[in-house]
Amino acid sequence: MNNYLLILIVLLLLITVITLSVVVFKKLNHLWGELKQIQTNNQIHLNSSIGVNIHEHLVVPDHLTSRSFVCLVASTGCSHCHEAIEELLQERDKLTVPILCLLMVTEETNAMDDFHSKFGNEMEIVEMSMETMWKLKIYSVPYYILVDNVGEIKIQKLTLKATLKSMHNVEALFV
Repeated sequence: MNNYLLILIVLLLLITVITLSVVVFKKLNHLWGELKQIQTNNQIHLNSSIGVNIHEHLVVPDHLTSRSFVCLVASTGCSHCHEAIEELLQERDKLTVPILCLLMVTEETNAMDDFHSKFGNEMEIVEMSMETMWKLKIYSVPYYILVDNVGEIKIQKLTLKATLKSMHNVEALFV
């Protein structure tokens, strides 16, 4: 009888240890995920221009200087940029702010002219040097920037979907 009782106690202890291990593992796994997210957010913030005043780096059209707006950073030869512009133009009705295209200046005059011909009637285009891109910590195109009504960069994203989601989360900016 004592042997059975001892075996039962050992089994109960084993089950308790396993259960606690699973609970602790799940909690640690969750905390590890949160830590990774914090690390990613910090890295993004360290490598971003959030808080920078865009007017210090670019001449923005007068009618946008006291308004919030979305910038799409693009390059003439980037097919993904052309697709991103088409997608952004399709979503234009959902936006509460105007669109500005920041076009990376290239030496290909024909490509620049073609770009202006294709998209110039659809949105404002401001040409931007590579040096300005680096100052704004923009390292790839297409790239989206949300600027508030005083010119401060509030959001930087790589996709339109992420930009629209972020805009929805900071809707108070656009009152």
